[in-house]
Order: sequence, then C-alpha cells, then structure tokens
Amino acid sequence: FYAKPGDISWLALARQHARAEERRERGDSDTMRVYYNTRLALSYNDTDASASADQLIERAKAETYQLRLI
Repeated sequence: FYAKPGDISWLALARQHARAEERRERGDSDTMRVYYNTRLALSYNDTDASASADQLIERAKAETYQLRLI
C-alpha cells in the first residue's frame, strides 16, 4: 500500500493518533497497533501484554492440574 504525499493531512493523522491513544488508555491496544502498522509503518510493541519470566513461573506454580495427564 502506498499513499502519495497529501493523501492524508497532518490534522487527520493527529486525530487518528489521539483516538488510538484514548482507546489504549482504556485498555484497547488494537487501535494503536493498527495506527503504528498502517500510518507509521512501524511494528507495534505492546509492553503491557508481555509477562516477565518470574510472572510466568508464578503462574505455572499456581496451576493445580496433574502433570503428564492428557
């Protein structure tokens, strides 16, 4: 996809960013991801959705299922 210069105004870009930022603050990062990918041509790194190794270990310890049971 290629957008020629002038196809979208700076004001429209600013509005889209503000809308995406608003939704991200409410917990919906999909709009910001789309904005980054389509308007800025950047990959979006959602740091809120990632878990540290310690968090994963704690989650695994909290599980109560039997091991090696299918």
